[in-house]
Amino acid sequence: MLVKITQKFSQTFWVLPTWAIALGVVLIMSAVFILADEHSALGKLLAGVEAISIVVAVVLYVKETPDRKKESYYQAWSTVDAAHGVKVSYARIMALQDLNEDGVSLRGLDAPGAELVEINLPRANLSRANLIDSDLTNANLSHTNLDNANLSQCKLINADLSHANLGFARLNQANLSSANLSGAN
Repeated sequence: MLVKITQKFSQTFWVLPTWAIALGVVLIMSAVFILADEHSALGKLLAGVEAISIVVAVVLYVKETPDRKKESYYQAWSTVDAAHGVKVSYARIMALQDLNEDGVSLRGLDAPGAELVEINLPRANLSRANLIDSDLTNANLSHTNLDNANLSQCKLINADLSHANLGFARLNQANLSSANLSGAN
């Protein structure tokens, strides 16, 4: 019974708008503040408006966590998009690695001619990516999905492509010297 109530509360918390959550917390904390005996431990704890403000701030911080995460993804994708047509962009490399670490799909990435030397994208979803003429020397692409990716004229020298899915990938004139292809499809 308690588990169902907790699950229902959790679902409602994430669905309600932030203003409703803030108002609810203020009303609940105000009621506790009014009803608490000033000599009780709870009354002493809530002896000022500061306590209510802190509780509201903590609840709002937790409530807005998914929005902050989305915002960081939008910023990372903006960095990737801003680097379109730019050969060397360390910001693009960091943004792609951060997105991948958070499990965000990089499907359809369009970065032709990009210098992505030593990029670390294990287990990435790069299906349908356009990486034509890119430099992926020493890249970690192990267990990466490169299905239908355009890797034509790519430098994949010493790249780790172990267990990568290269199904229907275009590899025309790609340089795979010393690349690790063990277990790759």
